[in-house]
Amino acid sequence: MTVTASLYFLGKYRPAYWSAKSAVDAFRLAYAALDNCPDRDWFIPRLQQGAAELRNRDCESVSHEHGCRGVMLAKRPHDPFLDDLTRSLPAYPGLDYSQCVNA
Repeated sequence: MTVTASLYFLGKYRPAYWSAKSAVDAFRLAYAALDNCPDRDWFIPRLQQGAAELRNRDCESVSHEHGCRGVMLAKRPHDPFLDDLTRSLPAYPGLDYSQCVNA
């Protein structure tokens, strides 16, 4: 199984996607990328909750959104459909994109 974690910013900043073999591993990749984000305290609890909810075999994806930022974890690989369009958006302040599948 492939799980994708994503942070998105509704067109204001470039989204970030991490893929891994489990929800916990996808969470860890996103968590590490948030080390220098000023609002990491908003993202981390939502990533944790999403990873926990994906353990339910009937749950395929979880998302949390507020204002212009959101978190999603899904049991599927990253779909690169919009990567060419979003690549030119500015990076989210403090977010490390180096391990992203859309970097």
